[in-house]
Amino acid sequence: MIDDNPFASFAFDANTQPAAPKRPRVTSSPKASAPSGSSAAAKASPAKPAPSASPAPLSAAEKLREYRLIASFRQGKRASVDDFHRFLLSLGTGEEPGVGDPRHGMFWALVASLLSVQCRDRVALAATRAMLRLCTGEGAAGVAALGEEELLRLVHSCNFCASKARYVRAAAEHAQRHGGRVPREYDALVQLPGVGPKIAHLMRSVAFGEAEAGIVVDTHVFRVATRLGWVDGAAARAGPEGVRVQLERWVPREERVGFTLAVVGFGQLARGGGGWGGALVEHASSGARATRLPDSDAAEAESCVASEANIELAKSIVARMDASDRRVENNFSSRDKALVKALKSAIGK
Repeated sequence: MIDDNPFASFAFDANTQPAAPKRPRVTSSPKASAPSGSSAAAKASPAKPAPSASPAPLSAAEKLREYRLIASFRQGKRASVDDFHRFLLSLGTGEEPGVGDPRHGMFWALVASLLSVQCRDRVALAATRAMLRLCTGEGAAGVAALGEEELLRLVHSCNFCASKARYVRAAAEHAQRHGGRVPREYDALVQLPGVGPKIAHLMRSVAFGEAEAGIVVDTHVFRVATRLGWVDGAAARAGPEGVRVQLERWVPREERVGFTLAVVGFGQLARGGGGWGGALVEHASSGARATRLPDSDAAEAESCVASEANIELAKSIVARMDASDRRVENNFSSRDKALVKALKSAIGK
């Protein structure tokens, strides 16, 4: 019988392997005995420091304060998600060229959302616009009429292009059966191939403008929320939906769309490097400098204190994001790092 474990031949069997011989006990001579007194204390190995206690969970007010600092920072920092968000809005208003009938706009929003999964926003936008130009004014009917090779060619620049081509065709055929319209309800949206909670919440919140729509948790929202401690470990282990549920406990309903846009963009900026941490601290510092006015009254003095606190808050955000990066890096063994280095060298990166 062959063991299912391919490493079984390397295992030691306690019943068949000979016992290792006992090493002779070595007793130290009087001369080798440890010195006494202060000399012994000096040579003794230092005690290990006690492990630091985990930081206390943030209150809802503290989380909101951190988010609003990030949102304020994002107002002056453009990210690729801003272009994607603007595109979805333009489809609903009919401002995007080639849309034609307003009901086609929601179909194209669904196409763009499907293509955006695990794909750069600019790549998904370019593919959607190329398809839209080819099917100007036709919407779902135009896409459904495309040949398989033609549709695959249009989306080949996106990750998982073969699967996404199937999802886009399925969405087009579904819309055709419903007068060119895509479903507005969450439960109906997630029944479509390729549509999960993220796309359903994105369609409802941005494309349809539903006030009751949930927060969109993509890879950036997930990363920022878990690293800054906006959600607990149980939510992180539950995945994006677990994170969404906990975020919605403290993010005001009327701020959900803005929250998604601000945090996704912040995550993109942080992932891209470019000195984002220094820029965040500088943003908080500029607010503090603006309040340092001569002969300030009590209200201005209070504002100054709040702004100084924002500087410390910004530094804390940067430290927690950076510390998480270092913890992830430290989880790699030296062998893993060597393999990654060799792989990057092999592919010319």
